[in-house]
Amino acid sequence: MLSGFSAVKNSYRHSLDHLNISRAEVHDERTVLYLKPMEPNHLLQLSILVHQDFEVENLKAAVLKVYDYYETDDSVEVGYEAPRGSESG
Repeated sequence: MLSGFSAVKNSYRHSLDHLNISRAEVHDERTVLYLKPMEPNHLLQLSILVHQDFEVENLKAAVLKVYDYYETDDSVEVGYEAPRGSESG
């Protein structure tokens, strides 16, 4: 999760692909979504609403990690940033 932000619990249920989620755990610093098995090369698009709990200067990118629960070496990580205009000015 981006510093200073927290996920709105169950907000992912508004996503088009929310039925692909079998379980979700929302914590202060991270959100864990357990996905149902999918076909290879299946595009999954989820949206999670976040709430800004406090302002953070020089906000750095956060990390999104996707991995196979049983084969944790089969994983990918990518950084993401807050969309422009989402920071207080």
